[in-house]
Amino acid sequence: MLYQQNHGPAARDALVRNRCSFRFDDGLVISKISDIFLRLVHQRGGFIGGNYILSLYQKASGYPFISLPNALRLLRIATAMLFAAHALTRIAKGTIPQFGLFMESVGFPFGIAWVWAITLAEIVAALLLIANRFVRPAATVLFVIAFTGILLIHRHLGWWVGEHGTGGSEYSVALIMMLVVVAAADRSHPLSDPAGPSE
Repeated sequence: MLYQQNHGPAARDALVRNRCSFRFDDGLVISKISDIFLRLVHQRGGFIGGNYILSLYQKASGYPFISLPNALRLLRIATAMLFAAHALTRIAKGTIPQFGLFMESVGFPFGIAWVWAITLAEIVAALLLIANRFVRPAATVLFVIAFTGILLIHRHLGWWVGEHGTGGSEYSVALIMMLVVVAAADRSHPLSDPAGPSE
């Protein structure tokens, strides 16, 4: 009431607008907090750790400290290694016959042959992704394997993997999304063409 008497309705309305924008505009809030923080650090740069805090803030602004092309390259290689790990572990632990029996139980004749085909396809496709060659065909093969795994196995076990369940579709869906990004990045920057430039 005192504010309205001293400054009038126009000033009061301006104050309300400023408060509302500060409250509801997340970008404005973050910007104001950032400006206040920098101003305080600059003004009190002499206090213990002030310059160090400013240095940390400036370095953190560059997070995640990797360019988009390098991030996509990292994603492509990591995705390949995840699939290769499954295939190599299957061979190392001798679980191919067991997996073959499961394939036959769901209607695939010659189950062991199917599992060997899947295993070799995962290894070859993973190597192609790592080498950045035929990326989209390799990603497509792995996409089909992951999606078929959801249809045959994981959808019957729910969604979660780990904390809330075992063997669900969550991990396979994450792999599929990774493959989509890898293939899309290759379409935008087709470095995987054997006739084109190499990395």
